[in-house]
Amino acid sequence: MYCDLHKDNYKMFCLKKKLWSSLVKHSGYCAIKYEGQEYSYSTLLVMAERLSISLRCNGLSQNHKLLICTSNPLFHCVGVIFSVLSGIPYVPIDYSLPRSRINTIIGSLGEHVVACTDSGTSGKFTQEGISISNMSQVFEIAEKKILASIQPFEDYNSELQYILFTSGSTGAPKGASIFCDGFNNLLQWYHDLISPTTESKCMVVSSLCFDLTQKNLFIALTSGSRLIFMNDLIFEPAVIAEQIDEEDIDWINCAPSAFYLIADEGQQSQLSSLRQVVLGGESINPKKIRTYRKLGLNCQFINSYGPTECTDVVMYHILEDIDYERDYIPLGKSIDNTQFELDKSHFSGKNTGELILKGICVGNGYINNSEQTAKSFFVDMDQIKSYRTGDLVKLESNGCLKFISRKDDQIKLHGYRIELGEVEANLNLCEYINMSVVKLGHEELIAYIQPISGCDNWDDKIHITKIKLQLAKQLPSYSLPSRYIVLEQFPLNRNGKIDRKSPLLSTHEQSDQSGSLEHFNKVTPKLIRTLLNTMSISTEGLSDHTPLKNYHISSLRMLKLYSILNQLTDSPPKLAELYGEVSINTLCSMIYTNPKSHFSIYCFTRGTQ
Repeated sequence: MYCDLHKDNYKMFCLKKKLWSSLVKHSGYCAIKYEGQEYSYSTLLVMAERLSISLRCNGLSQNHKLLICTSNPLFHCVGVIFSVLSGIPYVPIDYSLPRSRINTIIGSLGEHVVACTDSGTSGKFTQEGISISNMSQVFEIAEKKILASIQPFEDYNSELQYILFTSGSTGAPKGASIFCDGFNNLLQWYHDLISPTTESKCMVVSSLCFDLTQKNLFIALTSGSRLIFMNDLIFEPAVIAEQIDEEDIDWINCAPSAFYLIADEGQQSQLSSLRQVVLGGESINPKKIRTYRKLGLNCQFINSYGPTECTDVVMYHILEDIDYERDYIPLGKSIDNTQFELDKSHFSGKNTGELILKGICVGNGYINNSEQTAKSFFVDMDQIKSYRTGDLVKLESNGCLKFISRKDDQIKLHGYRIELGEVEANLNLCEYINMSVVKLGHEELIAYIQPISGCDNWDDKIHITKIKLQLAKQLPSYSLPSRYIVLEQFPLNRNGKIDRKSPLLSTHEQSDQSGSLEHFNKVTPKLIRTLLNTMSISTEGLSDHTPLKNYHISSLRMLKLYSILNQLTDSPPKLAELYGEVSINTLCSMIYTNPKSHFSIYCFTRGTQ
């Protein structure tokens, strides 16, 4: 068992008390800035009070769970404030999720669910028995129902703070439920780390539904600090760099790959106000950080580690000069009240094992899913709550923990946690597929599929397009495979199971095969199509007039395309426009009309010299 000693003067953070105090004490301060509009702490409190009265007048009880699905961060913050002050656990849902996935989440929550939406998201909720409150309208209605005898907030005193849904290997998302005590413990650590004041500003560059986002919202709101949100909640690195500069942002918290894009797209001088950059969700590349520091970015970098099931962060490491010369960044030391040990029972290396987390950080398992909960959560011999992370780590001689890999097929791609089994389960539901295997290639997901028997009229272009459309209705865009490889038969091992280690399913074999080289010196639809294909974006079955939004391009690949377009034309489309009606023909016209300069482009597949 390993753990850090607790401070003698350790005092638990009390979110409910601190949030109420901050809303009252800092009533005149700006709490949120979004799309140029500022909202004060007083405004947030009044809106939360109105939401509370409206929900209670419509039968809110202590058994309810508050589902928040809105495209407006103001409404989202009002929802979580109400949740904390009323003692009702909240469930943040990404407004871009397919309706079918949202319905699956609602079904797994069971009875007593109330959904807070806005005018743009209310139409996604079609299940019977769920109470829906459109926050775009509720505030006017609430004013008419205010009664002198009604107190703004009633404490329902739930032991759960929130429920976050993650990928599930069975094909259905799992709702990780987090205790209030565990979240308060996290906030105490984060408050001591950030030391926010009324002058501090945090820019939220992650999804409102990410686990790492939650602590940033509350640390800012309990300290009188200011939250700045991305324009239209779209991750546009160059614009974010400008906002950091204009707003004098003090700290941000995001995945390393997201920060690299911001730093690479913007100018180093635009990031000079940053005091702290907290990175988490994937391994940090020390070389990238070393480069930024040499260019003058002298903020403090922190590596944070922890699963959603254990309140987001359980270990952290503040980077020092020696770390920039390493080939890895240590996971660091555990936060207070958190312990860990290594399960070495299935590993030959004496210092290598699966990381087991213990203590107050461990959540309450997956809501209404006892089978999946039993696989990862347990109580040890000392009656301490424990969680099997599935992460393989090595305890180095210097006492640092080094992340090695995932034990199962759960992976992280561009900061998103994806269970390959979930993607496979949804692929196997497609009417044209008999079996499937999904593997992680070079920064992409590759789907190996076997058509159903008797499908004599199989056509790659037609059927794969149909499969993509069906899968896009079930999974978020970051979980969608970029490439599809059709196999007549899967290799099997001695046990009759699919041999996932077979060379036939090797992603290296696919990426190393020689490819064709094409040269372009003028703008044509073929150029754009070839460019997209080299980025592992399939254009099969789609015309040159089809909007790019129908190609189901992941956000990171869209950012790479946006970056390339900036090198080809002086008038590139805005990133938000690429998610609109922009097509291949539109891009051709843009580049042809206003080219940056004479250019020559060579497109080749990976593996060619």
